[in-house]
Amino acid sequence: AVRRLTPREREVLAHVGAGLPNARIADRMSLAPSTVKDHVRAVLGKLGGLNRVQAAILADRAGLVPAEPPPHGRGTTTPPA
Repeated sequence: AVRRLTPREREVLAHVGAGLPNARIADRMSLAPSTVKDHVRAVLGKLGGLNRVQAAILADRAGLVPAEPPPHGRGTTTPPA
């Protein structure tokens, strides 16, 4: 289903998958919030009427959501000196 999305819609879906609200997606993509809302609506429709949470799970499973780096100072393999 994700393959049917346009590149812009996949980008929006990736941001939805990361848990961003429309306003933050708009800021990151330099779009108007109403445009993001239209893209989200189109994505959800093309994905078979999923809700936002279901779409976020699909985005993660499709590999669209980048892995978050560990918080600063955490997750290092080298012990502190």
